[in-house]
Amino acid sequence: MFLESRTVLARLSAAALTAAGFFGAFRIGIGGKLLAEMSLDGWDFSTSAGAFFVHHVTFVGLLAYVSHHAFGWIRGASAQ
Repeated sequence: MFLESRTVLARLSAAALTAAGFFGAFRIGIGGKLLAEMSLDGWDFSTSAGAFFVHHVTFVGLLAYVSHHAFGWIRGASAQ
């Protein structure tokens, strides 16, 4: 019972981190940065620094979540 509840809690927290990562990616405009588009907007000094770093950390969490499951899928597919 404890193991199942811990698994559910881990999956819910991973889903929340993923949702926050998608929101953070759109909030900081990561698409333009990844495509190396010219932009003069960097750090908006009128916003809080905490929110800036939270958006970046959640985006890194999104990438970790996606890569973890992608490598698990690749490992499972190559084992067959």
